[in-house]
Amino acid sequence: MSGMSDSKHSYPYKKRHVWRWVLGGIALVLFAVGGYGWWLYNDTEEAIQDPSIPEGVVVAKKPGDPYNALLVGSDSRSGFTAEEQLDLGAGTEGVTGQRADTLIIAHIDPESGRVTMVQFPRDLYVKIHGGPKDRINIALDGGSTKLIRTVKELTGLEIHHYAMVNIAGFRDLVDAVDGVDLCLTEPIPFDDATGIEVTADELPLVHFDGDRALRFVRSRNFPNGDLGRIQNQQKFLAAALDKLTSASTLLNPAKLLRLPGVATKNVSVDANTGIPQLRALAGQLQSFDPKRFEAYTAPIKGPLTLPDGRQVLRPDRRAMEKMFGAIARNISPADAKGKPKLKPIPIPEPKEQPAACRT
Repeated sequence: MSGMSDSKHSYPYKKRHVWRWVLGGIALVLFAVGGYGWWLYNDTEEAIQDPSIPEGVVVAKKPGDPYNALLVGSDSRSGFTAEEQLDLGAGTEGVTGQRADTLIIAHIDPESGRVTMVQFPRDLYVKIHGGPKDRINIALDGGSTKLIRTVKELTGLEIHHYAMVNIAGFRDLVDAVDGVDLCLTEPIPFDDATGIEVTADELPLVHFDGDRALRFVRSRNFPNGDLGRIQNQQKFLAAALDKLTSASTLLNPAKLLRLPGVATKNVSVDANTGIPQLRALAGQLQSFDPKRFEAYTAPIKGPLTLPDGRQVLRPDRRAMEKMFGAIARNISPADAKGKPKLKPIPIPEPKEQPAACRT
């Protein structure tokens, strides 16, 4: 009877003992996977940080202080076949090395949430750091530091964050996280130049793979032209960074394994800018509320034909001094005293986000 009693009591004990081992094993596996994922995440962050870029980039004095971010879209065709370049509206004719296809300074005041954005025309004729005058987008062919210094000397603004993605990299990054969902309120008619089209049936939450995302951010087929393109680029950047730093990515080693190789080849940020800073920056840029967001184009005087026949744009130095002086003082260029009067690009009131996009 005693042996039977011992057996009855030992079975629950053994069962509990086994479950402790099972739960302990599960916890160990989860810890190992989480640790490996965290290592891959840090490896991705280190992969995109270029140690040569800090020259010309400074750290903001205090957390929460206004800061300036230089955002660059490179037109490097690296990673594309000739057929892919033509198909995606990124032709090869006359393109060697890399140029700044998109060049934006975003001035952000975290305390008020105000964003002042200035886009530089690619053909703006300026003094290139360490060289003669040329189109501003040429500066990138001499490296990120040369571009940063060129912009800094032109504007007088300190650059606190720098981020560059090339055309091929944008496509590959989106594919590495299995695509990105973006909330759209209106369909996009077919664009002959890029091939992008979004039908009404797809709204409001539209899925983009890498190729489609690239067509979307390169398209200028919008009623408000370049501003529409800038808005799309910034909205997509915010959505992509949200996906990049989401649990579905961080807890998926298969996705994380793809990121370092893709990022190393196609993305560059300064050593002070990591993925959390990029996500915070994207969060500031994704709102186009006209109460908090102003967009400008760097002032120009008009076209100029160079002796070699090239067409460029002459900068309006006086207007630029007023614009960037106001930004340096953390005030709206439109509110700065003196002439010329600076007006932001009109931005329509934002539409209410559909319910399907808020879940």
